[in-house]
Amino acid sequence: MHQLAGKGTPMDYEDEFVMGLSDDNLEAAWQICERYFAQTIYDSESHEQWIAKTFILIKSLASARSLPLPNEWTAASLTPERKFELIKQLSKVAQDYLTDRRNAEDEERFTALLGGTFAYGLSGADIQRLTTLLDELGELLETSKIDPKVRTRLISRLTKVRDQIRPKMTDVSGLYGLIGDVGIVRASLGPESNPYVDKVREIVEIAWRAQAAAQGLPTSTKLSLSYLSEETPK
Repeated sequence: MHQLAGKGTPMDYEDEFVMGLSDDNLEAAWQICERYFAQTIYDSESHEQWIAKTFILIKSLASARSLPLPNEWTAASLTPERKFELIKQLSKVAQDYLTDRRNAEDEERFTALLGGTFAYGLSGADIQRLTTLLDELGELLETSKIDPKVRTRLISRLTKVRDQIRPKMTDVSGLYGLIGDVGIVRASLGPESNPYVDKVREIVEIAWRAQAAAQGLPTSTKLSLSYLSEETPK
């Protein structure tokens, strides 16, 4: 089966890991499998416990998010060896899915860069500023008083948005999606959320400039940011 850790080695899926799983179900399954296979275990008893815990976490993911699994996953009295095989099979399915997704994203990105499809352009300065703002938002969240579960989800989203930034992007909805996220922060922190709001406002302004330019709108065209204003319009 899998490589075997010293007896008594702690093996667990921390709350932060579980809460930080991707919103994409198969990607989340892959994250679990990757964590499972990365653990080095040296005695069979600990390994069986690790298999059982991994199996339960994947089943919980499937139940919570309606992720379809083969019927055998619900069978009673599965041996550790069989559970291991099912985990390995799921890992292969998830890995193939992620490979196909990355290939599709690369094809879309390369086509956009070569002018074959519509894309929103970001300058080097835009990319640098967006990266800085997203990093600063993450740092603010790390030390915030927001509920830990919410904080983990928000930081995960920031990381995902940051990874999507390119000189030419076919979709900037991830940047606009931060408006909803900062609404959660604002509701949680009240006036203390102002630094978050300011940074998201600037992020959205950069996204809007790219969108307006791509659509041939005058550079003077402004986006209404009433949602991000300090006072809600009456």
